[in-house]
Amino acid sequence: DTNAAFCYKIINAAPSLAKIEQREPDNKLILEFIDKALNGKAGPKDYAGARELVARHGDGLKLAERAASAPGLDWEIDWNHDPIWEMPIPQYFGVVMMGRMLAVRAILEARDGRLRQAVESVRLGLVMSRALGDQDHLIGTLCQMLISKSVLDAAGVVLREAPLSLASKQWQPLLSPESVEKSFWAAM
Repeated sequence: DTNAAFCYKIINAAPSLAKIEQREPDNKLILEFIDKALNGKAGPKDYAGARELVARHGDGLKLAERAASAPGLDWEIDWNHDPIWEMPIPQYFGVVMMGRMLAVRAILEARDGRLRQAVESVRLGLVMSRALGDQDHLIGTLCQMLISKSVLDAAGVVLREAPLSLASKQWQPLLSPESVEKSFWAAM
């Protein structure tokens, strides 16, 4: 059965996808910084390195902002590729990295006391994540999960870095039970 063969190939390809993703040196730095920031272990060198990353990818972040405001996206993928599991998908890794860069930027913005911008960076990362998940295929869903984890980790750091009074004013509408429930069902 073709569907079973496809699922088997994708499951076996998952470790390969992780290896390919790790080849990008900036992606490794991004993941290390988010992990250190989340665990309260990021030092001045880590923050300086993160600022360099954000500066180096500034043009890509601007494009991500523009793309997030678009009504939709078309990856222009040839779904008739045979066999489908060998379909080239390199564009996904760049998008995952940009989604994670938004997470890094959010952490830096919160550290600088720019909570409104940090919240916007988290929102943009979640929009990008959702666009990948809306592609109705496993690779898109896996990439959605990769971005969402980084962005939600960044949201935790943002909340921790923000002054309590400022955080409660700006995040309260986003964290109300009604808003959380609405976001959860929208993501399903």
